[in-house]
Amino acid sequence: MNSAPTDTSPATTSVGERPREVVAIRGLAKTYGTGATQVGAVNGIDLTVRSGELLLIMGPSGSGKTTLLLMLGALLRPTAGTIRVRRSDGSDLELTSAPEKKLPQVRAHTFGFIFQDYALLDALSAEENVAVACNIAGRTGGSARERARMLLERVGLAHRAAARPSQMSGGEQQRVAVARALANDPPVILADEPTANLDAARGRDLARLLRRLADEDGRAVVIVSHDDRLREVADRVLWLEDGLLKELAAMVIDPVCGMAVERSGPHVDLHGQSQWFCSEACASEFRAHPGSYPSGGSAHDHGSPDLPRG
Repeated sequence: MNSAPTDTSPATTSVGERPREVVAIRGLAKTYGTGATQVGAVNGIDLTVRSGELLLIMGPSGSGKTTLLLMLGALLRPTAGTIRVRRSDGSDLELTSAPEKKLPQVRAHTFGFIFQDYALLDALSAEENVAVACNIAGRTGGSARERARMLLERVGLAHRAAARPSQMSGGEQQRVAVARALANDPPVILADEPTANLDAARGRDLARLLRRLADEDGRAVVIVSHDDRLREVADRVLWLEDGLLKELAAMVIDPVCGMAVERSGPHVDLHGQSQWFCSEACASEFRAHPGSYPSGGSAHDHGSPDLPRG
């Protein structure tokens, strides 16, 4: 079942502007292989993202989260569907029909990327890593270095500008990566598992930093992750599974296996409360031993189920 366009977002941004639509995805699909080996990674997604919004997309490993993010960032061509983005100059661009030779410039001026493994160049200092991104966006020389220093100061690393990545902690490296993502002043930040390699305290710090980018700059921030800590700062949390998006708040937890499931399919009515299950096998197990399992509740209240990292 395809999800309907999901447009819930803050009424205003922190800078007093009405949020505007910066990303509109319609019927987006990506398949790999052909014939009997064909696999649908993303299956007809509709999604709208607005300025000043922090959107978190969660789901099990292999559910298509990274594939969706790569298509959104013009790093992977979809099989079907459209992606329309609002660029920094206020113009709209349909990514899926844009010529391949135009995409590097689109990426350089429209998106800021944050990766799980930081993707910094160890031969360069923190300042130089950010300045290189400024160069790609068209800013060179002293102007690029000045902007790099300003961005490092914004993420709290002005004192580490001369340090190389190998001399920095994971949390510091990821903050350098955030500064680099801001080098081109993009309207959209795309983050793939940005807290996966960070401990609890540094993960929370990074989550708050990403929240500030949405609030203070009016940027759209789209994160794909397993990390429940990011739910605290998100405006919306969507669940991606079997290539389809669902509102996590509309889902419930299977009390037997802990999976997030829709309120359809197998269920058991017990003491006036309905328990929903991912399969008849889980429903049968619950019927046989109802006292062995907690009552199911909304996925929003419980947090996402325990998932393998990957």
